[in-house]
Amino acid sequence: FFFSMGSTKGLAAGSLYSEIIALSTSVIYNMLRGIPIGTWGELLSVLVQNYVLVFCIWYYSKYSVVTCTQLAASYVCFAYGVIFHLPQDIYFTLPFVAMAIGWSGTIPQIFANYRNQHTGPLSIITQGLIVSGSFARVFTTTQEVNDRVILFSVCCSSFLQSIILIQIVTLREKTAKFVTHETKKTE
Repeated sequence: FFFSMGSTKGLAAGSLYSEIIALSTSVIYNMLRGIPIGTWGELLSVLVQNYVLVFCIWYYSKYSVVTCTQLAASYVCFAYGVIFHLPQDIYFTLPFVAMAIGWSGTIPQIFANYRNQHTGPLSIITQGLIVSGSFARVFTTTQEVNDRVILFSVCCSSFLQSIILIQIVTLREKTAKFVTHETKKTE
């Protein structure tokens, strides 16, 4: 979709950066705690999807190689530090960090959609899968994990992701006009 449109307008890069950090923090927490992958495995696919979106933003927005390298190196240092240097007695803080960062990423996308009155290149299929996965995670968390912090986190995430899905549905006509306009500009 980005390739045919030649643009990532409508995506909030800061939201994606925040979501990558939040997802990484959640994945690391679950791995360190030995929580069954069946309850959090979808986070890995969403994380990869966000990597792809960030690379598309960098490509279409013509970020400099230096900027991309600095951002990627910062991320690698963060992940390395959390995995190998975080004391075990404060692992419990990771879900709270993930929640705060995740919300700080999702909420700006919600406001960007509202402000723009379109959802840009966000896909109803992708967002529908994200919402479905979020609600599946609520179910698996209630069944397999006795961790109220994680349950609260996945419930809130499901709610916020559902708002974006509702925006995609309710703003679809304005989004179609925007996409048509952007596509004509690149032809």
